Amino acid sequence: MRSLGSSILVMALSLVTVASMAATATSPTGSPPLPLCSEDPALCRVVVKDPGSPGSTTRPSGGGEPTGTGCTWRGKPVDCYMPRYGWFNLSDGCYYRVVNPPPPPSDLLWGNEYPKGAIYNRTCLDPYVRLDGGTALTLWLATPPPGMPVVVTPAKLAQEALATVHLPAPTIERSPQQNNSDNGVPYTWVNLWTWFWTAPATWHSLSATASAGGVWATVRLVPTALVFDPGDGGDPVPCDGPGRPWTTADGNDPPSGGGCGYVYRHVTANGPLTATVSIDWAVTWTGSGGAGGTLPVMHTQARSTFAVEQIQVVNR
Repeated sequence: MRSLGSSILVMALSLVTVASMAATATSPTGSPPLPLCSEDPALCRVVVKDPGSPGSTTRPSGGGEPTGTGCTWRGKPVDCYMPRYGWFNLSDGCYYRVVNPPPPPSDLLWGNEYPKGAIYNRTCLDPYVRLDGGTALTLWLATPPPGMPVVVTPAKLAQEALATVHLPAPTIERSPQQNNSDNGVPYTWVNLWTWFWTAPATWHSLSATASAGGVWATVRLVPTALVFDPGDGGDPVPCDGPGRPWTTADGNDPPSGGGCGYVYRHVTANGPLTATVSIDWAVTWTGSGGAGGTLPVMHTQARSTFAVEQIQVVNR
């Protein structure tokens, strides 16, 4: 690659921008055309004028963007911050700016990490800095690069709000009654519907909000299913609601009217089994600037140990 004049700074810009440009450009000094891209796409370059002007490198107390020459790169002063390119990283000679608005959660740039970290545009002073992965000028980082303030985003605040929520675990409610006992071991009966439910107090929506300055996010958690894992190798049974207690009017018919149940087909010959009742929680969030999305489903659960025995006298 040809040598560049000292009056210009070489900066790597977006591949999308570079791809749309011609293969050469005229130097602002009037010298012969300068190459923008070599045969290696990882080394795509474009020439820009020296940006910025001297001034304070601290963020103004009244808001706005800081500018000024308070950093150096290879012995030459550079702006620590430029509105167009972001914050300067002394470790690699590149500017980083958060992409705002961020790409959608489905974008491959997130690499299944959404909403952790952030997506950045990177612009480098050094024409020989190789980019992550060989080609990317827009990349995901788990934490802000050195020299860049921690960026407060609605997505990060959503995570903080979620961390403050205490989800209730389901209660262990069952019919036949849990106080049925055989030598101190609770039991249910084989080939009879075993009903399960959770207390209404454990089945309600929850929300929390976190904010920082003018940035905010609210998370909402909604119970969507009560899931009974029978513990005998059978498939877990999902129920759309919290279930309800068995009544004499239900008899041994399949549960209806919001009831949830499971039929054990074999007695427990080798000791009690352990069943699990779980609540699935759907998690969504909204934030400032129209931000929002979904977070992974959360679960709370409780366990119950009992035997499955032959029916002697039906007493629910």
